[in-house]
Amino acid sequence: MADFLPHKGATTSISASGTSANAKVRTNAEPNQPVRVMNAGTSFVFIATGSAGVTASTLDIPIPPSQPAEIVPLTQSDTHIAAATAGASLTLYLTPGSFIR
Repeated sequence: MADFLPHKGATTSISASGTSANAKVRTNAEPNQPVRVMNAGTSFVFIATGSAGVTASTLDIPIPPSQPAEIVPLTQSDTHIAAATAGASLTLYLTPGSFIR
């Protein structure tokens, strides 16, 4: 498995709640650009990747609380990550980077 190299100064956050919100995370044209996703809340958050209009729901990828950060690869056309919760508000931190081979 390749190591993750964060892009310095590129971390952004989403204030996630029961209403979907998204943030731009793509910083380069690398295919499958990885993004480190860290749930700083106390409940699950659900994420989806896509273009600027992407939305997330509780049917999307679950990110548990109090766990090591997840590395989520973006597809070539993904530019944003959306997040939503089942109701509780929390902060989701997103750090784009590259894989070191």
